[in-house]
Amino acid sequence: MARAQYRLALAYANGRGVAASDAEAVRWLHLAATEGLAEAQADLGFMYLQGRGVPADDAEAVRWIRPAAGQGHAPAQRYLGLMYRDGRGVSPEAGEAVRWLHLAADQGDALAQLDLGVMLAGGAGVPADPVTAHLWLGLAAARLTGEEGNRAVAAHDAVAAGMTSAQRAESERRARAWRPVTER
Repeated sequence: MARAQYRLALAYANGRGVAASDAEAVRWLHLAATEGLAEAQADLGFMYLQGRGVPADDAEAVRWIRPAAGQGHAPAQRYLGLMYRDGRGVSPEAGEAVRWLHLAADQGDALAQLDLGVMLAGGAGVPADPVTAHLWLGLAAARLTGEEGNRAVAAHDAVAAGMTSAQRAESERRARAWRPVTER
C-alpha cells in the first residue's frame, strides 16, 4: 500500500497523469511515510525543507528525514548531514554531519562525497584529513558534472596542492580500492 501511495505522491508532485499539486503530493507522501517507506519519509522531509505544499519547517523536515536516513536512504543521509553541518532543524554538530555524510558517501552518493571531502579538507569542526578528503573529492570529481563537478575538481586540486607525494599515492590507492557499500 505504501508503494502505491508513494507513486501517487510522485504523480502529483510531477504532474504526471494528474494535475500537479504539491499539497496532494504531501498528503500522499505523509500516508506512505507514516507506514515507514524510506523514500516517502525522505521526500516528505524535502517538501518541508523547500516549503512545497507545506510551510517550510526545518524541524519537521528532520522529523521525517531522520528515519529515512536510519533506514539507509543515501539522499536522506546526505541531507541529514548537511542539516547538522548548517544547524537546520538541529543544533550544528560537525561530528554528526561527517557521520551522516560518510554513510551516504560510502553508498556512492557523489554529492555526499563532495560535501564530506570539503568538510575533511578544511577541518570544519573535525580534524582535517587531507588524504581522506582527497579520496572523496576525487571520487566526486569523477562522477559529478556541471557546477558540482567543477567544485569537486577545484577542491580536489586545492587539497592535492598541499599534500606530499606519499599522501597523494595513499589517497589514490584507497580510491582504486573503494567500492560502494549497499546499505539496503
